[in-house]
Amino acid sequence: MKMIFDIETGPLPREKIAHLIPEFTAPSNYKDPDKIAANIAEQQAAWYAKAALHPMTGYVAAIGMYGVGGPLNLVAIEEDAMIGYFWNIYGAFDDMNQFVGHNIQGFDIPFLICRSWALGIKVPPTVMSGRYLNDRRFIDTMKAFQCGNHQEKFFGLDAVSKFFGLGGKTDPIGATFAEVLATDRPRALAYLAEDLEITRAVADRMGLL
Repeated sequence: MKMIFDIETGPLPREKIAHLIPEFTAPSNYKDPDKIAANIAEQQAAWYAKAALHPMTGYVAAIGMYGVGGPLNLVAIEEDAMIGYFWNIYGAFDDMNQFVGHNIQGFDIPFLICRSWALGIKVPPTVMSGRYLNDRRFIDTMKAFQCGNHQEKFFGLDAVSKFFGLGGKTDPIGATFAEVLATDRPRALAYLAEDLEITRAVADRMGLL
């Protein structure tokens, strides 16, 4: 069996990561104190805008799972319970079952592992193979699309989907997922469900299912 999955992340509260903010400085030609302060504040805001992209400064806001030919499973509960639930599902499959996603080896799985460590959640031993992720269990459509050409470092799911003529994402929530989840849960979960369907369609076109 193959399980399509995707995670969505959000930034941790500022007060919880304030100690991680780098010591920004304004350009040396800035002399006016107000301009210096404004520039530093701008750099801090730009840093925080990317907080959701790293497990030191972000958290897992939702996980979507879709067993090929099976039901859609969208989970958005407390982070520790959600990650534990995901690892339980992972552990319930035997070694021949695989998890399929876009950029999961570069983002989703490392994020889940690091957040597990932060929260004291045990990571199943078969997730890692030595120092690296278990390639046999995790099929990454982006890694496959690179075809070994690592000079092309990133192909977004939306772009790959359009390349195959499958259409792209219809709702540009993107980095604001956690905010939308808090204010319009049905819209956020619909976005996650669409991501899963696009990933399934891409993987199918690539012969990975």
